[in-house]
Amino acid sequence: MQVYFLRSISLRILIPISPVLSKLVDFAIAFVILIVMMIFYGISPTWNIVYLPLLMIMMIMTALGVGMWLSSLAIQYRDVRFAIGFITTLLMYTAPVVFPASLILEKYGYTTYLAYGIYPMVGVIEGFRASLLGFKPMPWDLISIGAVSAILLFLTGVFYFKRTERVFADVA
Repeated sequence: MQVYFLRSISLRILIPISPVLSKLVDFAIAFVILIVMMIFYGISPTWNIVYLPLLMIMMIMTALGVGMWLSSLAIQYRDVRFAIGFITTLLMYTAPVVFPASLILEKYGYTTYLAYGIYPMVGVIEGFRASLLGFKPMPWDLISIGAVSAILLFLTGVFYFKRTERVFADVA
């Protein structure tokens, strides 16, 4: 069974995986700079730092799922590549990078807050804040909803990529 699974995975899947791995190196460098800044400013992480690997896995699965979806769609439909920049910018502005997700909770209520958590990066970003800065408790509601959507995004991305890769042209 294991040999069949390895044989069914083609090397084409490395195309959407390689940008994620290269950005993971960028993330590691930025994380080291963050640790140095935290030491400089005297901020110590909380015991919730043990959950960072879970948050990183969610982040990687989300990026891989989106990457496989968009790369498959961009190969099939040439105009999708022009929309990728717009979609990426839109997703960045919808994530709670500049503002905390608690603003959504205060302004729109708990139901909208949970619906906002469907976007997996909401739970990841808020979880990073809670584990590293410790100003708020871990947002397990956002993390659990985001984990389910990250897994679904990843699995559907893999299956869609596998289904459509037979129509990809091999370009050497």
